[in-house]
Amino acid sequence: MRYFKNFLLLIAAVLLALTAAVEVQAATYYVAPGGHDGSAGTQKKYPWATFTHAMRHLRPGDTLYLKNGTYNQSLNITVSGAKGHLIIFAAVNDGKAVVSTLYPASPLSIVHQSYIEVEGINFRNSGKYDPGVYCATNGRNYADVDGLHLYHDDHITLKRVISRGSSGCNSAVISLAAVSHSLIEDCAAAGQGRVVFNMLGCRFITVRRCWLNWTGPFTGGGDVPSVLQIYDSSHVLFENNIGVNYTSRNTDFFGTWGHYGSISHNTVIGNIAYMQKATNVGGLRDDAGCGHAASKTIFSNNVTILGGGGNGADSINAGPEEGTVFKNNTFIGRPGSSGNGIVLRNIGDCPQQKAAVKDIYNNSFYGFSHAVAADSSGNNYLLAHDYNNFYNVGFCFHNPNFMTPAGLNSHELCNTHNPAYDTEDYGKGAYLMVPKALKGRGQGGADIGASILYQYRDGVLTSKPLWPWPMENRIVEEFGLSPTWEARGGFWRSLKGVYSSRAK
Repeated sequence: MRYFKNFLLLIAAVLLALTAAVEVQAATYYVAPGGHDGSAGTQKKYPWATFTHAMRHLRPGDTLYLKNGTYNQSLNITVSGAKGHLIIFAAVNDGKAVVSTLYPASPLSIVHQSYIEVEGINFRNSGKYDPGVYCATNGRNYADVDGLHLYHDDHITLKRVISRGSSGCNSAVISLAAVSHSLIEDCAAAGQGRVVFNMLGCRFITVRRCWLNWTGPFTGGGDVPSVLQIYDSSHVLFENNIGVNYTSRNTDFFGTWGHYGSISHNTVIGNIAYMQKATNVGGLRDDAGCGHAASKTIFSNNVTILGGGGNGADSINAGPEEGTVFKNNTFIGRPGSSGNGIVLRNIGDCPQQKAAVKDIYNNSFYGFSHAVAADSSGNNYLLAHDYNNFYNVGFCFHNPNFMTPAGLNSHELCNTHNPAYDTEDYGKGAYLMVPKALKGRGQGGADIGASILYQYRDGVLTSKPLWPWPMENRIVEEFGLSPTWEARGGFWRSLKGVYSSRAK
């Protein structure tokens, strides 16, 4: 027995030594546009030149720094880290290292890798768009090339990364497919591609504080263009992100889509969708195809601003008993337009499929033809609603016979209670605050509508201010647009008093 115990102690010592060896061997390397792969890869005089060479040397725990300059080569990551020993790829100075590629190469590709972190790098893809070439999902004479391409990975972190451009067609500026347990934080993406950010077949993904701009042109391939698609993905947390569309092209914004199977447990919280000109758009969407369901989806504390018209939110084929929940959202339409706040509907080719929204409460609706509308299908219904405020709307409910209750609940007000958003002082930023008229009027004394002033972290609201936007300067430098200030496409005319007791 004594020898067995000694053997176990020996094994434990060996494992401890191996762990220590991994930590001791962790190294820091550098690359530079003017480097040389025959060098040692050190900081001052001898950085490497190519990412391909770096991949031959990187081990778990290592860091590869990119010195300032433009790298006309793909960052194709072909190594993995280990739990507690990430391999990190980082710009020495945020935004000053630019990885730029030509069609058909993605500037960043991570395939079948684990425990990787990428920080502070700008990625650019010139894209390829030929209006004379037929574009379909099979890429006839035209390949779908993503800006950032992540495939079958796990434990990937992207922080303070900018992605500009993709090939168009059915590509995405940021694409995650079969990725799990990963974080995308403080990033920005814009450019050609059907979808700005696409998650296909993913699990346990967190996306926070990203600025996503759909620019077009729409080059075909797939369905309606979109800012975000949570596509056949579950357990996604999408928090404190901005989606904008300054074009006249109709797009969807933040939505789920159960196409090949059912999906569940997706949370969209503290986000902003802004459509400046488009007239037929969808803000928040919870969708599933025929024979599938989207269940336990929560849309909480979001703001959709429809400059031209459309729907603030859609729910299609959501699971009847565990369907969509809309709480504390603010839906801003254009008074006199044909837009809707929330629409409940079935897909026409599955007439027998039941679909439902579980609850709609503590939401503010302003400026719609119909605030809450259901189609004429008896299989499509709203299980509960209360404590909503409707103002400057044509009809508070359309087809109320498919809603419980049929008509206003006792705590709801229809065109009688003006929220009085202070747009004169704050511009569209007024919609990101709860005005005095809606404070304390929700369920259990909660406010009605959204307040997007502070940062979320893992679904929990913190006391850290969200404005000015964390990536403000880099986004302005790269795209010429401001997430924050109205004069350059943002929301706020002024932040005066917002973070003090004098806030209105």
